[in-house]
Amino acid sequence: MKAGALFVLSFLSFTTMAQFSKGDKFISGNFGFNSQSGNANGFLTKNTVSVGPSLGYFLNEKYAVILGMSYASFYYEFINSKNFSTSFAVTPSIRRYYLLSDKFYLALSAYFSFYRGNTKQIDSFNNQTIQSPYYSLGVGLGPSFIFFPSPNWGLQAGLGSLNYGHYQNLSDASSNNSYGLNWSSTLNFGLSYYFINKK
Repeated sequence: MKAGALFVLSFLSFTTMAQFSKGDKFISGNFGFNSQSGNANGFLTKNTVSVGPSLGYFLNEKYAVILGMSYASFYYEFINSKNFSTSFAVTPSIRRYYLLSDKFYLALSAYFSFYRGNTKQIDSFNNQTIQSPYYSLGVGLGPSFIFFPSPNWGLQAGLGSLNYGHYQNLSDASSNNSYGLNWSSTLNFGLSYYFINKK
């Protein structure tokens, strides 16, 4: 037990920080799942699933361009209705890395997002089914912290973003715009593997 603890401490102590250079690459991924049931907030059941891989390429030691993709599925069940929603998103971005310590970076990302999705509502009381295809566009700027337990592995925590979004319903031509500073009440975690070119 004591030997294992010493090994972990020595690994964390002597592991060097990842140093980036032009041509380095990384892959990232995140997965989210949430399930709630009961009668809170007017719904009986609420399930959400999301998955999002992304690829990154370093332009130099401080800047990287990233192409992210994500898929999300939502299910809400109310007393007299069921709501299904799926969406697919493509999010290119550019990220600036700021070195905080030998194992921590602050990353600031500017992004553009395009969402395409569909919502289906089944009203059992009126025996109706309503389909609502939509798309949305967004731009934003958000910070995240990245911890490197080793030169190749990075654990990322995002906090939120300053953003603007446009939503367009394709079934009835309704639309709306939104903007604001949205800080997450909980951290969003992701895992990345960095392909570092040896110096």
